[in-house]
Amino acid sequence: PTTEPTLPRLSDGPIRVLTGAAGTTLLNGGKVLASGLGAIDSLDLSESRGEVAFSAKHDGNFDIALISTDGGDVHWMPNDPADEVAVQWAPRGNKISYVIRANGGDIVRTLHIPTSYQLAVPFPGATIHALAWDPKAEHYAVAYSTVDASDQVEVLEYDGDARRTAIKPARQLDVDLVPFAAGAMLLRPRDLRYDEKLPLVLWIAEDF
Repeated sequence: PTTEPTLPRLSDGPIRVLTGAAGTTLLNGGKVLASGLGAIDSLDLSESRGEVAFSAKHDGNFDIALISTDGGDVHWMPNDPADEVAVQWAPRGNKISYVIRANGGDIVRTLHIPTSYQLAVPFPGATIHALAWDPKAEHYAVAYSTVDASDQVEVLEYDGDARRTAIKPARQLDVDLVPFAAGAMLLRPRDLRYDEKLPLVLWIAEDF
């Protein structure tokens, strides 16, 4: 893609977020589109469709929703038990993409709005930081890190095939990854001598 992955945004042209004592309000200029929402993680405006896609706190976690720029009902997408964040419209077509914060690693999900057709591409043991589409919406780039490697960027076809590394991680640990519990991984050095003792280090973080 010609655009590097970017972070989610909370304003897009006339679309903006206002947070107050009564909750979060989504506005189109001075017009209220939706009020009493939970915290909003991200939003994106499709001028061609006249719709705003946004990720908001709903029933205990972040879910994806659509609303017309003229107002009306909020249409919540089929939700996932995990948080759904970083929503954006693809440059062409009528599809959105967003990130699911799953226990075993983040997932990129694309959703074609008219048909409800979905594709999910897993990134095991990874935390996705940003995603960007190419202008033709045939490929997208994902910036992410894993427990054993620093930030890297992959480019994928829309269906998740033909993945290639565009930017390699600057650091890679020589370890085996072993799932330990929900949201936890064990990093075990590959080169161990018999009866060797190593310190046990607990690393607690909000992401992998």
